[in-house]
Amino acid sequence: MKTLIKLCFIISIAFSTYSSADEDVFSVGVGVGTLYSGLGMNLSLVSETDMKYLSGGCSSYGTTSGITCGLGIGWIKTDLIDFGSNKHGIGLSVGVINSKYNDSKAMYGLGYHYFFNGIDKPGTHIGLSLVSEGVHDRGNGVMIELGYQF
Repeated sequence: MKTLIKLCFIISIAFSTYSSADEDVFSVGVGVGTLYSGLGMNLSLVSETDMKYLSGGCSSYGTTSGITCGLGIGWIKTDLIDFGSNKHGIGLSVGVINSKYNDSKAMYGLGYHYFFNGIDKPGTHIGLSLVSEGVHDRGNGVMIELGYQF
């Protein structure tokens, strides 16, 4: 696990300064919520109006179940709602979480995200996501978002 964390950190730093010809840039973020698969980090491709991301993090710990960690992907768009800025985003996320006992579960999320400086600028963001575990209405809930994109 420590090797995976180190590898993600090195890849994140390498990609955080990359810029392509169509003005999309790579960004690295840390925080809690669906953008980070719980408490974790993400690597995202950001344009002026959207963010596509890969995330990895941990969502719970129990003395009998151990630590529950996972990976996820998501997409946030700021041009679905016209508030005159790129600060308000609606996002979808899909992830897989796995506990100590190898019981993998799919997690789905639909959320609202507010980027204080805009989705394409470094800064803090907050949000709220409705999450569902699987398709049989097990484990539905709300996840609070708080993070920083570099």
